[in-house]
Amino acid sequence: MTDPERHVSDALAAKNLRAVRFTKEEMRDRKTPDFRVFRDSEFAFYCEVKEVAQDDWAEGGRPDPIFNRLVADIHTSVKQFKSANSDRRDPNVLAFVNNDNRCDYLDLLAVTTGQFFAADGSNDPIYRQFSEGRIRDEKFQVDLYLWFDSFKADQFLFNVFDARHLDRLCGYLSVDPLSLEILGDRP
Repeated sequence: MTDPERHVSDALAAKNLRAVRFTKEEMRDRKTPDFRVFRDSEFAFYCEVKEVAQDDWAEGGRPDPIFNRLVADIHTSVKQFKSANSDRRDPNVLAFVNNDNRCDYLDLLAVTTGQFFAADGSNDPIYRQFSEGRIRDEKFQVDLYLWFDSFKADQFLFNVFDARHLDRLCGYLSVDPLSLEILGDRP
């Protein structure tokens, strides 16, 4: 298990959830997410883990790669979810473990909603090339995005537009569904 996978597994264990890897045979036959997650003996959801590694990008040398990396991770994860959960009968959870101090949860919000969220509470649709590009439809195949910073508090981003699994996931994480903030435009 990689360090990011261990981090997510430990965070899920703190919520009384158990992350179980797919078997070698299953992984050999097809792409899979990293884990099946259980509460006691009950299957809860599929979970894929992506690390946002520190990037030594020097501003000005090239465009900021953070948004493209997040988009690529979402795109790849959706392919993995589809191989294990093509009918979307169960929730798909994408967990990011961030180790890049130039990247944060707001970058995830930018690529999934297309919005820039300013400190004063305003927002502007300046990131639509990401949210409406390659992941335009794919981002909705993820029911919950988990964001684990190695240097800040954990964040959750629930897919409230396709709410089939919302109550179930909120229950696992002890989150009141009525407390969720709706971000961005509905598809």
